[in-house]
Amino acid sequence: MVSLYASDTLVSATLADIKGVFEFIEMKKGNYLLIISDTVYQTVSDSVTLNSDQHKRYVLRRQISLDEVTIVADRSNVVEQTANGAIFKLSSSAKKANNVFAALSEIPLLVVDETNRKVGMSNGSTPLILINGIPRGNGLNGIDPEDVESVEVIEVPSARYVSGSVTAVVNLKMSRKQYDYRLLNASTRHSVPGEFGYSSMDVETGNTKRLVYLTGSHFYFSDDESRYLSSQQNSGYSKNSETTGFYNSNSWYVCLGGDHVFSEDDYLSYSITYISNPSDTKQNGSGELASGNIRSVFDISTNRENSYYVNTYNAYYKHGFRNKSQLETTFRLNFNGNQNKGETRETYDNRPQYHYLFNYDNSRTSSSFDLNYSFSWLGQSSNVGSGTKFRKDKINHISSPIFNYRELDEYLYVDASNSLNEHFSYMASIGADLIFNRSGDKNNSYCSPTATAAITYRADSYNSMRLSYLKNNNAPDIGYMNPYNTSSDSLLVSIGNPYLQPVHRQKFAYGYTFNKSGIYLSPQVSYLTVSNYIVPWGSNDGRVYTQTYINDEHFSELDGMFSLRYNRKWGSIGGSAGYRHTYFSNIDKGTFYTNVNFNARYKKVFANGYVMYQKYSFTPFMTTKQYTPESEITFGLRPNSIITFQAGMRYFLGGLKMETHQNDKGYLMDSTQENLDRKYLIMLGLNINLKSETQKNRPEKRLYQNESGINLNK
Repeated sequence: MVSLYASDTLVSATLADIKGVFEFIEMKKGNYLLIISDTVYQTVSDSVTLNSDQHKRYVLRRQISLDEVTIVADRSNVVEQTANGAIFKLSSSAKKANNVFAALSEIPLLVVDETNRKVGMSNGSTPLILINGIPRGNGLNGIDPEDVESVEVIEVPSARYVSGSVTAVVNLKMSRKQYDYRLLNASTRHSVPGEFGYSSMDVETGNTKRLVYLTGSHFYFSDDESRYLSSQQNSGYSKNSETTGFYNSNSWYVCLGGDHVFSEDDYLSYSITYISNPSDTKQNGSGELASGNIRSVFDISTNRENSYYVNTYNAYYKHGFRNKSQLETTFRLNFNGNQNKGETRETYDNRPQYHYLFNYDNSRTSSSFDLNYSFSWLGQSSNVGSGTKFRKDKINHISSPIFNYRELDEYLYVDASNSLNEHFSYMASIGADLIFNRSGDKNNSYCSPTATAAITYRADSYNSMRLSYLKNNNAPDIGYMNPYNTSSDSLLVSIGNPYLQPVHRQKFAYGYTFNKSGIYLSPQVSYLTVSNYIVPWGSNDGRVYTQTYINDEHFSELDGMFSLRYNRKWGSIGGSAGYRHTYFSNIDKGTFYTNVNFNARYKKVFANGYVMYQKYSFTPFMTTKQYTPESEITFGLRPNSIITFQAGMRYFLGGLKMETHQNDKGYLMDSTQENLDRKYLIMLGLNINLKSETQKNRPEKRLYQNESGINLNK
């Protein structure tokens, strides 16, 4: 539509033809306002002084119809303190990262290993990862950083989660795209030469109602070389050896899943996951055995093959009610197997030869069904629920009877949280673990409570404090319960104890947080007490040391940690440092630990890296010393939104070397493992990110008009 006004009065109007041509004829001299408007193009207005015939040309720009306008601001400095954790926002630069692991490296309290696709807590624990509150089958591999609305780090989980030995939770809140889309993300990183590498591919398609994703990844080690030094002493002998070993491994991961939004109140998520990890180790070397006045030289060779698979089926359904309450159900079914076989030979010059052959063929079937009902009651946000788990294990050792283990675990819990006022908020929860198992030929049953509580005081927008308490139970792993020998050493027998009971943990913590102008500072102190702790227990006949495990120790740890992050537009630098003191009945020792991480971006280039180090770790009869830290630095170039090139170095502070000392009942053992290939490892990588988006545009309307009339163009 083309309109002509004089003194706010419409003088004439017309329509442009298919070529955009229009005309006004037989016009009087004067001043006019010309307005050109259309549903597709932006409106144009022009003041025209008409003294004679005129010809004018206008360029109209297509107008864009937006269903929703979003103003993007960098809110990474805004941290919301909750009763039991904190909610962080990703910076604008982190949202442009080529994968979610690189983006999460700027979150305080987290330690991210981008190469190995791992997320840990700064205190060394491993968090439970949730996507919109749901444990999605493929973890974080297929997550686009641009879709991350917030990252909630829960340092004090409610009783809903602590049954599975969980001590921290990381929940990523994701936005759902409001249009049809398809995306493909492929990445690969390899060392030069190729001792280690990683590749992954993620494909996803969906819209506001449903999505389907397929993700896969592959890790490998190829001839990863290590050197082993071993020294053993007993009342009747001493034995020293030096061997060199080569480790090969291939880890495959595939997950098919998706979700469906049936309505505002009903939601379904599902996934099928398959993991396979075959590996082998070969060691060769020599040593000397001294017994009295007799010294014997020997050659030693060990070959070990280990493989396992895990096949898991997951389904999650959520239904909302009119009173805003929700019922969530989660079902999981798991099948997995493990084969572990090998042999060790010691060939002596003046003694009988030693040959040990081992072969395991193990299997597990497990299932779980979880219910959670969330509701509001007296102004509180509450959850009540249960978790039912069943598992059946078979340990099949060559020439030995099959060891059967069955366990039924019923878990009940209730929690509540609320903000008392603008300064105080709290969370409190209780639960109960009811465990019934049959280990071998013996039936056992246990009942143990769980509890968590936290109260947070927010003095103002920048300062807050938290007191917390957590009690949970850790069930013994099947590896500690296996009654058959897993050692191939001629002088050491290592067997499990099928009658072990759960370990009980209680943790008290206090933390302070300051967050202002890009500075996030959080000192914390915690005290951990553990009862029924599983410890090695040995017997010694003067020649062979036999080791098993028992519930026979109480110990405590005092931990002080200081976390700091400095966030700017170009990126962030942060980390934590702490001191952990351990008190066993026979050990009173401490160690420092630290991690530092940084990320920086400028236009199309970026850099990130981390350093993690803890010098010592302790058990009642063993001390382990780590000589060098884990470290990695990566530089990248992103010339466009599709391709990212990466180059860096893993273990840039030196190779990995670990030393272990054991002393129990007259048996002394010192061993050193040095990973010869895991130092100054050059890494090269490529990431490809393709997105196809189909938005609903306003339909175009074209008007055709052949009428001739007033023409300003003569």
